[in-house]
Amino acid sequence: MKKLQILEAIGLLVGTVVGAGFLSIPYVVAKVGLPLGLMMILGIGSLMLVQFLIIAEMVLRTRDQHQIAGYVSKYLGRKWRILIYALVVLESYGALLAYIVAEGKVLSAVFGGSEFFFSLGYFVLVAGIVYVGLRLVEKVDLILVCLVAVVVIVIGLLGWSHLRFDSVLISRPEDLLPAYGVILFSFLGAGAIPQMMRALSLNGQQRELPKAVVFGALIPMTIYTIFTVVVLGITGLATTEVATIGLGRSLGPAVMIIGNLLAAITMTTSFLGLSLALKETFIWDLKKSRLEAWLLTVIVPFILFIYGLQNFIGILMFVGAVFGGLQGIIMIAASMRAERLGDREPEFKVPAKKFFAAILVLMFLSGIIYTFISR
Repeated sequence: MKKLQILEAIGLLVGTVVGAGFLSIPYVVAKVGLPLGLMMILGIGSLMLVQFLIIAEMVLRTRDQHQIAGYVSKYLGRKWRILIYALVVLESYGALLAYIVAEGKVLSAVFGGSEFFFSLGYFVLVAGIVYVGLRLVEKVDLILVCLVAVVVIVIGLLGWSHLRFDSVLISRPEDLLPAYGVILFSFLGAGAIPQMMRALSLNGQQRELPKAVVFGALIPMTIYTIFTVVVLGITGLATTEVATIGLGRSLGPAVMIIGNLLAAITMTTSFLGLSLALKETFIWDLKKSRLEAWLLTVIVPFILFIYGLQNFIGILMFVGAVFGGLQGIIMIAASMRAERLGDREPEFKVPAKKFFAAILVLMFLSGIIYTFISR
């Protein structure tokens, strides 16, 4: 049972991180070129792993349970409370909106029919799962994460003989910003760490949190790398915004079904993890009832979708670079303050934390500035 609990905690992080952005990484990497794109995946992924560990240390330094916004409020003071809640909520709403939009696209590609009505049906299903709560999401995430790994392997085997990289080896740094925003978006998932802590605490396994975080971050990095190489080897510069749609066109109906099944699975894991984190932010930190928290979580992205906000890549890029970057800087600042103000001794400490924190802040700040300068 204890090993299963650790696996479920890993599944929470992987399920939150791996989502709609994953399916668009090949598209933006095709724009910048495969060598530069792979360096960005591994570089940003490694830095985000460090950020997750810094946040895990902050969680372990705190007796009370919070969501990310609650930890920031505790360690940076009430003046930061409104800003961090706004960033958490806006980032979450943007991501959930992207998942609703993309689910309609992939389900329509498989079954035909209206993207709008597939998005609507998908929303009803996952909103119901979120209403039930953490235990069901843990089980669903663990199962879906395993399915993601299986489907990636199957696509790799089916497409192996079609791999050609001639068209994607030239680096094009002028397309760096979309790649940065989408890849950073694809590694956002810090909101799952308090959920992991809560799950592990049920069996007194708090000291396993850093290990679960490391595996939970390395698995998405590995999946992204393999998936991007396979997709670009098959579709090259014809890679579509949702990569599995282009794969199906290149490899036939079987891959169309398998690939878009992968898309549906990954977005579902991320939708569940992210929406649960947002729901419990409303419960733990804003003291809303469970029904109020659920409604606040699911209704806003649904309304945004109904009113036509459906620019998939644009949503991912802006949410990742701006909301993700601002939130990342604030979380790092809160984690550093927790060293002095924490009320328990952590089971784990990040080595050379100040150095890595400075690198992370520089990355986030550069992305924010670059986004606004280039618009």
